[in-house]
Amino acid sequence: KGYRHYLEKEIAFEPEMLQIISLGDLIGIELLATSFDTADQVYLLCDSSSYNTALVASHLLGDIARCPTRILPAPDFLRTKKQMYEDDLVIGISCGRIEQSFLEALRISKAQGAQVAATTGNGSRELHLLAQPVISLGLEKRKLSTMGTFVGQIGLALLLAHAIRGNVDRGINELTQLGSSLKGSFRDIQTTAHSVATSIYGSKSIFFFGRNTLYPIAMESALDIKKLADISSLGLERAGGDRITYVAITPETTCIFFVPKGDKSSLRNAEEATSLGGRAVIGICESETDSLDIQIVVPESRHLFPITGMLPAQMLAYEVSVLMGWNPDSLVYNN
Repeated sequence: KGYRHYLEKEIAFEPEMLQIISLGDLIGIELLATSFDTADQVYLLCDSSSYNTALVASHLLGDIARCPTRILPAPDFLRTKKQMYEDDLVIGISCGRIEQSFLEALRISKAQGAQVAATTGNGSRELHLLAQPVISLGLEKRKLSTMGTFVGQIGLALLLAHAIRGNVDRGINELTQLGSSLKGSFRDIQTTAHSVATSIYGSKSIFFFGRNTLYPIAMESALDIKKLADISSLGLERAGGDRITYVAITPETTCIFFVPKGDKSSLRNAEEATSLGGRAVIGICESETDSLDIQIVVPESRHLFPITGMLPAQMLAYEVSVLMGWNPDSLVYNN
């Protein structure tokens, strides 16, 4: 009620989804966490919609749980005929429809003796025959889009990382508090995104900049706005102090920066983009700054900025799509 499209409703539901995840399949999370104890190598096997999700999950598992992982796209697994072993743990990650190449890669991994688990946005009977546990965010009759699943999968990765450390309660508290904080600020984020979208409308190209763990968020945001608004978009990463003149910024270019609190390097890059005369330079920031005229401020969240930063980026993609007179639901849920 009160939403223009179902996609807008799903984005608005994401803060509550984080709270639901924190009370969800904790048995599955704990079971998967115990598998890390005996695993020699851990592979995050992703389908075509989940590479960026795997990048964020790999960082959280490494940063919180100190568990190194290898990311392996399912098509690459099949092409290279990757050999798995009994001491390997393969975690399938899917954000979209379950792809046959993804299922085949899991099937081969299991046949080779590896332990196979999976996290998915929506249920799949075939997946349950191949993996144990299967942790699902949605139900077969209530599909989540890849946008909603992306955020949910990051929440699952956070819980898993804390469970491996034997402190799943900390992950539950972090997700619960973050969900509550985002719910309280969502209307402000939504209103600002609606206003900022007019600055983006008419751009011929959009560059998203995200450093370190925010690089996959920049890439995912570029995919979203390309899908919803058909604008040429790229997700880019800039190391501290490097200049951004390697991309062509014109009066028809919009630059969007993900700026964690205290990240002076990203602010310097944003100021440089402003001096180059882009159409608009926008910051998605954890705190207000005088360096940017256009900014969307999100709650501080430490290592969960990939979630808080993604929400306004999704709202921007949605609002630009609406401004262009398109139906975002047909672009997201029919694919």
